[in-house]
Amino acid sequence: MFAPLERLLLRMRKKAFEVRSDASVFSIKSAGMQIMRACEQIDLPKYGHHTMRHFFCSNAIEAGIDLKTIAEWLGHKVGGILVARTYTYVMSTAMPWPRG
Repeated sequence: MFAPLERLLLRMRKKAFEVRSDASVFSIKSAGMQIMRACEQIDLPKYGHHTMRHFFCSNAIEAGIDLKTIAEWLGHKVGGILVARTYTYVMSTAMPWPRG
């Protein structure tokens, strides 16, 4: 877990009335619908959760996180192969090896 996210979740948990360790963090039924509503409220195009997932993966690769770790975060079972196939365009610009 990223340190800023951990701090946010711990603050939220402190303020919550129910602090069971298995309690939900958010009380929403559809993350996709909430993202679309948020986009509407701040006049952004209607991005979905898949767009946010791609944004996250691209940034993680650019930050140097290894593909196996990213795959685990995404719930992939093939150890980074799908991430490598999907995000080769990011890897070609983010990885430090010489291109040629």
